[in-house]
Amino acid sequence: MDKRSKRLFIVTLTIREQCWNYKIGQIINSAVISNSLQNAWQTFEDRHCGGEYPSYQITNIEDTCGSGFFMPDISSKNLM
Repeated sequence: MDKRSKRLFIVTLTIREQCWNYKIGQIINSAVISNSLQNAWQTFEDRHCGGEYPSYQITNIEDTCGSGFFMPDISSKNLM
């Protein structure tokens, strides 16, 4: 696989403070499209770190390439 090709990563995080509709200990999964594990972590941090988000701890980042997931075609014009 070309190291520049994009893959889908699943970021699992745990909420660390009560905020908005989030509860302490709540586990949330989020998808990130990136070309490496390190870049996926950095992309997630860049997008979700700030005052409008509750404090969280990333507990796992899974590369779905070997898990049977396929890369979604996000450039398709046929998306609903």
